[in-house]
Amino acid sequence: MAKAKKAIATFKDLPVDKPVVISALINREARGARWLTDERKQTWEVTVLLVAWQAGDGPIVHEELCIRAIDLDKESSAKLVRQTPKGSSIQFTGKRPKRLGSYKPFVKLAGSVEKAKHPLSDRQPEKKPLPASVTDKVFGRLKYDAKSGMYSCRQAFRNHELEVEFEVADADQLDVLLPAAKALWKQRNAWFSQWRDMAYQQYMDDMVDQWWEGDRKLTRALFNKCLGWPCGLTFRLEQGTVRYFMTGLSEELYGDHGIDAWGTDTNDMEIAFG
Repeated sequence: MAKAKKAIATFKDLPVDKPVVISALINREARGARWLTDERKQTWEVTVLLVAWQAGDGPIVHEELCIRAIDLDKESSAKLVRQTPKGSSIQFTGKRPKRLGSYKPFVKLAGSVEKAKHPLSDRQPEKKPLPASVTDKVFGRLKYDAKSGMYSCRQAFRNHELEVEFEVADADQLDVLLPAAKALWKQRNAWFSQWRDMAYQQYMDDMVDQWWEGDRKLTRALFNKCLGWPCGLTFRLEQGTVRYFMTGLSEELYGDHGIDAWGTDTNDMEIAFG
């Protein structure tokens, strides 16, 4: 039996470098931009900002997405701008790139742009209400705070208390965040050790001159003792990707500031003085 195709319900579901027919609604406030990229070759680039889109007969996705049309001549770029007015519904063929680089999610235009057969709406479907609390086998009882839009709990790590938060807009997001968070939490020994390794390297490279504990040499053991372990951990969903944000504090090392880390996996971490 042939395997059923997965419905494209987020940018990450789009196949890489394969043409997909997409219907979309263009942003009503900011359509996009057009600019000259190479004066000698006279090539132009056009971007179109989308607020809702649908791949084939799949569900309507209410995520921001950008169309990039690259290396157009002046006439073609001007025509594309005329074809994509603010608030209009269009249909086009696009390809998800292999790498985004520093760009937010986008698809490359891989064909002509037409008026959509069925206009899309930017009205999002009603969300499932968020319960006041949720009980999880790993994190225990998570309480919801409507003002911050966070579920939170407190966890202990090596006799150190850590606040864990889940930033969600609806119950569906919580269903996505929890499994990813639990997978990371199970690796917390290696994960938090990596956080300390990177914090130490960053401090010795950029901030060791601020060490103020008299004549005490800042050894790795002393650094670990001063830094301790993370005191805050937040999970959130960005463009279909689960991201974490980790915070640590140490008056001896950072004064009134702290050290922040963020990423998507234990092997994907960036860190900076906060």
